[in-house]
Formats: sequence, C-alpha cells, structure tokens
Amino acid sequence: QTATGRPAFNNTAFDNSFSESFLDFAMFLDPNHKSDPSNITPQWDVWADNSVEMLFNRTVSGESAIEPTKTSESLLQRCSFWEGVSALSGQ
Repeated sequence: QTATGRPAFNNTAFDNSFSESFLDFAMFLDPNHKSDPSNITPQWDVWADNSVEMLFNRTVSGESAIEPTKTSESLLQRCSFWEGVSALSGQ
C-alpha cells in the first residue's frame, strides 16, 4: 500500500505499456509502431475509424488488463457539445 492509501501496483510490463504507447505515438504517430518489441499493448485501431481508446487497468487479482474499448456514444456527444460551445466559454 502506498502513502496515499492506494494499493501499490508494481507491474513493469504495465508501466512500460502505458508510457511507451504515448512515446510510440509521439515518435511514429502510431502507437502500433513499437520502439520496444516487448511492449504488451495490443493492436490500437485509429481513433477516426471506430472511436477506439485503450483501457489500461488491472484485475482484482493484480494482473494487468490492457484492452481496446469503444468510447461510449453519450461521452462523444457530450464532448461534441463542449467543442461546439468552446468559443463561447472563454476557456
């Protein structure tokens, strides 16, 4: 357990998968182009194709759970609303 009271999750493969996904996107504009062949992140479809995001999580038993998931339509609608009024909100 950490000082904040959260359970520790010490999983190097998970940590690398999470950080390398961003790094690979920054370097290659594609998180599927792996700079590290041991990266355990599964295939990540292009967002524009099906609104797919990657879920980085862990199971109750402490195993890493990394999987693509489709973003909910209701969330996409809320984002679209706020994008539409962004010029009026001054943020």
